[in-house]
Amino acid sequence: GDLFADGFPPRMTSDGVLTFKTKQDAFGNATLLVRLTDGGGTERGGINFMQRELQIVVLGVNNQPTFTFSDVVTVPQSSGANSVSSFARNVIAGPPNEGWQEVTFFVDTVSNHELFTTLPSITVDGTTGTLHFILVDGQSGVSDISFHLEDNAGTALGGVDTSPTVIFTLIVDAVNVPPSFELPWSVACVTAAVFADGLCTCPIFDNELILNPEIPPASVCSLQVAQSTKASSAANGAEVTVLEGAGEIGMEGLAVHVTPEQGRFAASRAHFEMDYHLNELTFSALLRDDVLGAEGMEYAYAIAPSADQGRLLYVA
Repeated sequence: GDLFADGFPPRMTSDGVLTFKTKQDAFGNATLLVRLTDGGGTERGGINFMQRELQIVVLGVNNQPTFTFSDVVTVPQSSGANSVSSFARNVIAGPPNEGWQEVTFFVDTVSNHELFTTLPSITVDGTTGTLHFILVDGQSGVSDISFHLEDNAGTALGGVDTSPTVIFTLIVDAVNVPPSFELPWSVACVTAAVFADGLCTCPIFDNELILNPEIPPASVCSLQVAQSTKASSAANGAEVTVLEGAGEIGMEGLAVHVTPEQGRFAASRAHFEMDYHLNELTFSALLRDDVLGAEGMEYAYAIAPSADQGRLLYVA
């Protein structure tokens, strides 16, 4: 009964013609009992019929898998790994009697590969498909992606196991990236020791601040700001303190960008003056070092006083 359409059961005419109509997408076996009767009756032991069993076998033919999907997907630039759930919907292998089949999405072509570190793929979860991809940081643009769906029931007897290939557009929207800059390291030397000879000294801060030899006059200390060998840029914080009523102040090189190629020493040195009453150092001036600014000296890694204290020796 499940094989045949309503109103169209199997029938056989007296001349042996069998007719029937099967239901849409139905397949399987049916056993019929076919009986032929004549009009001679059964008197005196007569037999007026003959019957036979008839097997009707409806072979299954694989139906094409189907789905719906989003024509356009939009994500922001530099969003990294993306998983777009329900990108594909109504994913089915065929009619209900093909529910045992497994289906898989295949991506055929991807334009503008430069947008991705991992190209798009689509996974099946029940009746939906999730789109996966990883974007290159800082890239924006458009990619056209073609894909199709396949089931595992094959193509015997003219069956179809592959959906049509379709295309969707992935838009990676440009996002305005804020401008950036870096400040040199903050230098603080609040409790400097004062010696009998009037010279001042400052502590050495790890390997990031190198104390230069004391430079006359005695009230001036020189701190050389150096690039740490383990860092690629300066810290993004600085503090500038000035006195009330100081008027117009200019600080050359306050915003800088330091890279390893520029060596460990900057071409400018910050000088600090000592307030003996408050026992504090205050910023005096930012002096340009013409030697460190010369070509080739960007690789200088040490500064030392000469034996007579009259010169500075640079090692590069």
